[in-house]
Amino acid sequence: MTAHVTTPESRARFAEAASFVMTFGMHKCRRLDDIAATNRGLGYLCWLRTTWGTVDGALGVALRTYLDDPAIADAVASMDERRW
Repeated sequence: MTAHVTTPESRARFAEAASFVMTFGMHKCRRLDDIAATNRGLGYLCWLRTTWGTVDGALGVALRTYLDDPAIADAVASMDERRW
């Protein structure tokens, strides 16, 4: 997905988050950006963040950075949650 970032620092943080590799579950060994390429995958990331509450560590930072980006947040807002 394309990020809506405005500074070199925010671009770097988003790029790092987008390239975070999942270490468990059905998306093990996949990057966040690759998972989010489909609505189902993006929904999974939202579900993971919501279900786990406060996710700690590198995964938590990556999820928050990725999902809080305005372009990603817009994509999430336009999704029908029932289709996750």
